[in-house]
Parts: sequence; structure tokens; C-alpha cells
Amino acid sequence: MKGRKETVAQETMEAMEGAKQEQNMEREITFPDPCVYCGPSVKGVAKQYTVYTGGNVPGPLRDFVQQHPAARGLVVAIGRFAKMRQRLETPGTAEAMLFQKVKSDL
Repeated sequence: MKGRKETVAQETMEAMEGAKQEQNMEREITFPDPCVYCGPSVKGVAKQYTVYTGGNVPGPLRDFVQQHPAARGLVVAIGRFAKMRQRLETPGTAEAMLFQKVKSDL
């Protein structure tokens, strides 16, 4: 009977691992198309105010946004770019604080 319990435990662990992988896939970050990265320039990741079209946001930027969730708020649709830039330059706005948070994490 001990062997059966071990088998059930192993199957349960495998099922839990599969569920975690599915949750991670569901959490995949999506970006507007086209979009602009308005965060601080990060070598090997993205340069500030770079435009991405056709859903071609590079892997390093996707990884960076997953590691630094505040950076997600700094990737905006082209139509919001002018407003975002203005708010980045206005101290105390949520956008300016996000920018500072990401910059301080670097």
C-alpha cells in the first residue's frame, strides 16, 4: 500500500506543477500594438521612447517587465504617448513615480 500512496503523491505533485505552468502562461504580459516604452533606458533591454509595432516587443523587454512590474505601466499605446511624456515630466504624477521606481530598482 505504501507504493500506491507514493504514486498518488507523485501524481498530485505533477498535477500541481502543471497547474502552476498554466497560471504562468495565463499571466503572460500583453502590450498594445503599436506601443512605446517610456521607462528609463536599460542596456540590453530597451531604450527610452522606443516604438514597437506588429506585436514585436523583444524578449528582454518582456522579461524586464515581468521582473519589474512597475515597468508595465511605462509601456503605452502610441495614442497615449504625448500625454505619458507630459506626465513623466510632471513631478508627483503616478507616471513620474513609476519611472522613479523602475529607475531606482536598476
